Amino acid sequence: MSEQRPYLQVIPGGLAETTEPGRRHFSEAWATSSRLMGVVVSCIRWSRKEDDTSDAVSEPEDLWQYFYYDFEGDGLTRCEQYEGEDGEERRDLELSFIGGLGSRKVPISQKQAVYLLQRFVWYNRNNGLELPDNPSSYLFLMDMDGSLTAEEARQLMLHCSETITTRNMLANYFVMRLTGRDYEGASLLLSEEYAYDYPSAMAQMDILPDLPAGTLYRNRVRLQGTSGLCSCEAVIDADGYYIIVLELTFDGLSVQSWNLVSRLALTYVEAHMNLSRPEYVAQYVFSGEPEDFQRSALPVLRRAMVTEEHDGRTFVIYNKDNSHVDSSLYLLHGDVFCVIHIGDSGEMLAASSSAENLRRIELDLWLCPLRDRIVIGNSYEFNEPVLIHYLNSDFPEFSEFVDAIKLE
Repeated sequence: MSEQRPYLQVIPGGLAETTEPGRRHFSEAWATSSRLMGVVVSCIRWSRKEDDTSDAVSEPEDLWQYFYYDFEGDGLTRCEQYEGEDGEERRDLELSFIGGLGSRKVPISQKQAVYLLQRFVWYNRNNGLELPDNPSSYLFLMDMDGSLTAEEARQLMLHCSETITTRNMLANYFVMRLTGRDYEGASLLLSEEYAYDYPSAMAQMDILPDLPAGTLYRNRVRLQGTSGLCSCEAVIDADGYYIIVLELTFDGLSVQSWNLVSRLALTYVEAHMNLSRPEYVAQYVFSGEPEDFQRSALPVLRRAMVTEEHDGRTFVIYNKDNSHVDSSLYLLHGDVFCVIHIGDSGEMLAASSSAENLRRIELDLWLCPLRDRIVIGNSYEFNEPVLIHYLNSDFPEFSEFVDAIKLE
């Protein structure tokens, strides 16, 4: 798991001139327990020194820096910082990083936080990937001590991972990491016999050498009693859809061996049939601007990812955790609780693959502070997701879109 660290010249500028941003010192750091999902978000908090009597004391006391790391090939994709006194604004920024991960925040040391940043700066540079905006705001970290041994780095990755409690969870995470060609992540799930030979194990994990990193959409896990044997039938997208069948053997709650049994390419229609799921949609009229509907409107919006699209804003609300991975049938979108879209025209849509989840959203809407500005409209049940297609269409109203697809 060790990797070559080439010489990297830090470009001076801004905070790069000091190893402490704005005369602040390290206060705390944390990372998300989402390593087995293929991404980790970390945060470093810098605080003003108590004996600082300079003119800078008029500036905000704390500075938070957030980093988004992708282990499936995209590297360091996002970095933003907050320097201010508005706690709500800072929490909104933080939620924009971690709201969809369904993970805990685990404490890490300064050296571990620096290691993560340095590792991914090197990765981006070595693979021709641009660093996120304003590198001078975080490249000062390259001058700090982030050296970890291979075992210390592995322990950090385990610290940033959810504890495996069932074999369903073990199988789903393992197939997910193999599909994403994230062999380091998969190696975290191996039995002790690989403890000192991870490079060899990771070489054996390349079971689909002619395919790029892909996405696991569905995985059916079939455990054979208590024998430690398992069969997985997975639908993946790796520049094309495939069904792959793997056999795994377990040693307790770790993977002992793996073998690709078969691979079958799917047409788009065949993949659609395998991945189809119902969707329930409720339509409302909201007498306000999309910007009036903030995270504070509903408690569940605290864990939503917000995007501006289709002349409005969309809230993708995720479940509180990644318990959907602990299932004999894993579905990629099983972590989505509900989607709410509010358009400039006042149209408001709520959609979910679960009728129960949609009823819970409807109840929350009638109890929220904006309930007097919400009028219920039609409700729909579809045998496949349609809201995403509507948001990608040119139809101004959802009812018009529904009428159009009825004619197809």
